[in-house]
Amino acid sequence: LWLTGSAGLRVDVGGVSGAIFTKASDGKIGFGILTPQNTVHLHTAGGGVSLFQMTNDDTGSASANDGFRMGLGSAEEAFVVQGENLPLSLWTNNTRRMTIAADGTIAISPSAPSAPSALLDLVSTTGALLVPRMTTTQRDALTAVQGMIVFNSTTGVFNGNTALGWVVL
Repeated sequence: LWLTGSAGLRVDVGGVSGAIFTKASDGKIGFGILTPQNTVHLHTAGGGVSLFQMTNDDTGSASANDGFRMGLGSAEEAFVVQGENLPLSLWTNNTRRMTIAADGTIAISPSAPSAPSALLDLVSTTGALLVPRMTTTQRDALTAVQGMIVFNSTTGVFNGNTALGWVVL
């Protein structure tokens, strides 16, 4: 346990140069770092996984898979994980805007997915789906996959890709 600077605090093991916990004099808190750069800074040396996990009595805490996790993977990919068989929702302005149900279906609206067989459920009375708009030349430059839909701005119609290639819908 070290007191550093004016009101700084550091906890490390046996004088090892990397701190387990640091509370800097400016109030920033660091885990695994001597000089935290943000309000809370989690650092893992050597390119390992940096992970923040939240659990409660309902989720359990006995497993690394319990509860909610977010972090940075060893390949520097960012991830958010709902470890329970429950939805994950994103909110702005105190309103749910997007929900990913436990089965992977997605709703972009203030509600949960309402069509169980739909992968994406858009619910709105004030907005519409806007599909990609491109010219025939741009469409033909795609690596086409059956099931793609685009609005062809050259011809002014929707095109879909089928076993027959691009067709007018």
